[in-house]
Amino acid sequence: MRDGAWRAVFLTAAIFNWIVGASLLVDTSEFAASMGMETLRFDPLYTPLVGMFIILFGAFSFMVFLDLNNRAIVLVNTI
Repeated sequence: MRDGAWRAVFLTAAIFNWIVGASLLVDTSEFAASMGMETLRFDPLYTPLVGMFIILFGAFSFMVFLDLNNRAIVLVNTI
C-alpha cells in the first residue's frame, strides 16, 4: 500500500480508539438502560482505566500517522 493509504489507516484507528476510550470513561449504563439495552455493572476503577489505555493506543496510532517510520509502535497496539 502507498504511504497515503497507511496514513488513512492509522488516522482512522486513532480516531476510533479515541471515541471508544472516551465512551468508556463515562458511565453510560443509565442511558443504555433507557433505550432498553441490557447493561453490566459500571466498575469505577477498571472501566475508566481500560478507557485510558485505549486512548493511549489511539495516541500511538496518531504518532505513526504523523511519522510512518514509527511503525515499530504498532507492535504495542497488537499486544
